[in-house]
Amino acid sequence: MSSYIVHDTDEPVQPEGPRRHCLSWKALLALGIALVALAAAGLVAVYGMPAGLFETVSSTTAEEAPSQELTEEQIRAALGSLSFQGEDVSIDPDGVDVTLSDGTVWIVQTSDEDASTAIPLASKRAMALHVWARDESDAEEPVTICWILQDSGGHVRFACTLAPGQTLDSVDAGSTQSLLSSLSGYALSDSSYQELGLSDMPQSQGDAITNADGSSLALAPADEEAQETAAEEEAAAATGAASGNDGESQSDSQDSSQSGTASAPDSSGAAATDGSAPAADPGTKSSSSASAGGSSGTSSSASSGGTSQPSTIMVTVTVNGSLGGGRTSSARVSIPAGSSAYDALVAAGYSVDARNTSYGLYVNGISGIEATSTDRMGWVYAVNGSEPSMSAAYYTLSAGDTVAWTYVSY
Repeated sequence: MSSYIVHDTDEPVQPEGPRRHCLSWKALLALGIALVALAAAGLVAVYGMPAGLFETVSSTTAEEAPSQELTEEQIRAALGSLSFQGEDVSIDPDGVDVTLSDGTVWIVQTSDEDASTAIPLASKRAMALHVWARDESDAEEPVTICWILQDSGGHVRFACTLAPGQTLDSVDAGSTQSLLSSLSGYALSDSSYQELGLSDMPQSQGDAITNADGSSLALAPADEEAQETAAEEEAAAATGAASGNDGESQSDSQDSSQSGTASAPDSSGAAATDGSAPAADPGTKSSSSASAGGSSGTSSSASSGGTSQPSTIMVTVTVNGSLGGGRTSSARVSIPAGSSAYDALVAAGYSVDARNTSYGLYVNGISGIEATSTDRMGWVYAVNGSEPSMSAAYYTLSAGDTVAWTYVSY
């Protein structure tokens, strides 16, 4: 009898082989995707994110980041709300000139208030603006504050600067001396210095202060003009007292002219009704001792139309030794009339090394910075921006001149 093998009909005909083959294919695919992703990540790490990727997100972030660079509009807005140690020191922003250039803010304010009021207030305003600018501007782009106070005639009365790193922690707002000492630099005109009565403080200190256009700041004109005006008034009063009969003399001269009698002019000329003297007769030698009235023939100490000359003059001396590792400083000095540019340098208190040459006195060193022929470096000087073609010992200064000594490479 034949035997049969009976198969269980519930058992699948094919074994598990194909299922195992399907799982291996998926594993290989996942491995391939992982390798591609890993390679892409490596490329990004080496070459950076492709341009345009996440562009929308980046641009949105850039638009939301505020600009840290100051503008004139921001500065003017700040001037209208300045406060220093709780005191309101704001100023009308439309009443000042604002210049922003090369990291420096120049504020030019016009005021005819007494120096004892205007100068401390200007110092506080400069300090308040300095604190505001420090907080508002980018730390990588610090701002210097330069505040210039002038009168209605345009004469500079006071100027000060505050450098970016200047601290104001120990300032006594009620003391003018403390305010000035806390500034990075300042300069006072003669009249302002005298009015403040700060005999124990220098008239100027710190780095030299310039205008926004880079020109030297001149404080002298206001004081020199006041001196000239006072001298003219004094001379006019003296002339009027010495020649009180000018009107009668002139009338007599006119009468004689009208009667046909020739009248030779006096050597000094007849005085005009306004007190000024006409030019001397061309054929007559003029004399400095001649009276302005002239008709009486009596000499007078007042010269015709002239003014008394000051015995001293005020000048500004600036020394820039930055190229030789030094610093720039400035000083206002009073020197005898007729002094030279070299005299002013010595009077300003700088240590000077000079020697005589065939061309005149040569300044070899200032404040320890010496000229060197090896490196072709030395000192040159300029008066009011122009370099004279003579030795500094031969150049005679005038009132209000600015002498600038600079260490240069030639």
